[in-house]
Amino acid sequence: MWVLLMVGISLRRFNLLSAQAFDLGIFQQGVWLLANGYSPFVTVRGWHLFADHFSPILFIFIPFYRIWAHPFWFFLAQTIALALGTIPVYRLAFRNTGNERYALLLSLAYLLHPAACTMLFFDFHPVLLSIPFVLWAIDALDEGRPIPFAIASFFALLCREDVSVSVFCLSLYALLVRRKVWGGATAIVSVLWFLLATKAMAFLSGEERTAYLSLYSRWGNTPLQIVLGILTHPLDALKSLFLCEGHFTQPGLPFHWSAITVLPAGLAGMALKDMTEG
Repeated sequence: MWVLLMVGISLRRFNLLSAQAFDLGIFQQGVWLLANGYSPFVTVRGWHLFADHFSPILFIFIPFYRIWAHPFWFFLAQTIALALGTIPVYRLAFRNTGNERYALLLSLAYLLHPAACTMLFFDFHPVLLSIPFVLWAIDALDEGRPIPFAIASFFALLCREDVSVSVFCLSLYALLVRRKVWGGATAIVSVLWFLLATKAMAFLSGEERTAYLSLYSRWGNTPLQIVLGILTHPLDALKSLFLCEGHFTQPGLPFHWSAITVLPAGLAGMALKDMTEG
């Protein structure tokens, strides 16, 4: 029922011309081109589809777009993805509380969280498809199951290049806190994936490096320089993280910060955004 309601609202919003070329138009044109055998050069963005963000998960939409080229598939997929996140949330809650009522309550809170509706009604973004995979990875980590953790992490990485930051932090937690050696392997894979994805984005855009790295130019020009810049200027990094004016003044700040309390990878995702220039 929740899925039908959310998809219905998304479709109504689209039919009332409330959707945006950025970003729904980008993915609509890009996937249509792929489905029809063309190079996905998106005129809306002026870039190759995967030069904007590296999201191989978009290939799953090709057979559906050959049947009906409509963003309905995007709306349906991201709504189902978000709904599927209730399963690992319930499992985590029940395992750690032993109370079925609390587990159901937390699952319901997850679905009704204002951030969930905000994501669903902000057109379409492949990164949203990573949510159930990241949650399943956390569930697998909590149970100490390396193979499900690796599978969930792999599919999460396919959703967008910056998801590798969250996967890396989860893997590091597995290695250093839970003492799971396999966490080191997935940490290395996530770093290699990020480097590969950003190199591919730069190549497809015809630039020396991906344009998104310029958002972190205050810290450095390459991924390694950016990491070292943050580590060697911890006070500036903390200031950017906790007092970023772009988020500090927003009414939704409590929901922005709630990611830290819900997901171990939430802080990494928030820091990735807060430490940019804009």
